[in-house]
Amino acid sequence: MIRINLLPEEEKKKAAKKLPKVKVPIPSFRIRIPFRPTTFLVGFVVIVILIAFIVIWVRQNGEMRKLTKEIDQMNTILKSLQKEVNLVKDLENKQRDLQRRLDVIKGLSENRFLRVKILDDLASSLPEYVWLTSFEDKIPNFKIEGMSFSNLTVADFMNRLEDSEYLTDVDLTTLKKISFSGQDVMQFTLSVNLKSKKK
Repeated sequence: MIRINLLPEEEKKKAAKKLPKVKVPIPSFRIRIPFRPTTFLVGFVVIVILIAFIVIWVRQNGEMRKLTKEIDQMNTILKSLQKEVNLVKDLENKQRDLQRRLDVIKGLSENRFLRVKILDDLASSLPEYVWLTSFEDKIPNFKIEGMSFSNLTVADFMNRLEDSEYLTDVDLTTLKKISFSGQDVMQFTLSVNLKSKKK
């Protein structure tokens, strides 16, 4: 709003003298915190706790970064060693396969002449008037069938087999009288086991 004073100059001076100057107080917004030792102590404790939390957080963050870096390095090393690990596993599988083959060859080599030796031992143990009609070998078990003129000859044959270098556990399974080519003979069946391996 524009004010125009149309009073003469003298009246203006009088009017100015009549108006008192009023000082308008400016409000102040000051917050006063009463000073108490407990307030200071609480504030100090809060600040110390905050600083401690910040220090702990910074240290843990550093440790986490360090551990993450170490884990990444270990993963890199593991990836680089994966080829060597696969190569070692492949070599172990080949070694096991080769060992199995060597075991088979060793078993064949050990038993190559075993049947021949057993048959030779069996023939040398055979008494007179005893004939063998069948010999089945399912190592370590054997089945022997034959004929003789008497029970005593069969018993003698069993005793000789017990003294064998390769055979043991001689057991009479069957013994019966039959007629063979017009003659009465004793037909027998024996079960025999192989002794433990000899070098």
